[in-house]
Amino acid sequence: MNDLFKKAIQAGLGLAVITTEKVKEIVDDLVEKEKVTDFTPSDENENKENQEKEDFFTPILEDTLNKFQQIKSEEYEKLEQRISRLEHKWKEFTQKIKDNKKA
Repeated sequence: MNDLFKKAIQAGLGLAVITTEKVKEIVDDLVEKEKVTDFTPSDENENKENQEKEDFFTPILEDTLNKFQQIKSEEYEKLEQRISRLEHKWKEFTQKIKDNKKA
């Protein structure tokens, strides 16, 4: 059962790594295409430029995250509870086996 839990954690971490790599790849592509210039504007239009960048990147990031369908916190909690119940049942089962061997 611990192996299953470890695999679930590893899958989640792998998903985070893949998502991070994909976002980096998208940003690198944009930089290469000169769509992104400087992230530290020095003129008085700083707020406008920041908003434009946010408007540009937000849909890209949301789309990337949606494609990977990350587990929501509710689903994560449900899985944790289910794993906990299964571990408890497994302990009861193995204890019964041990008790039967002693008898």
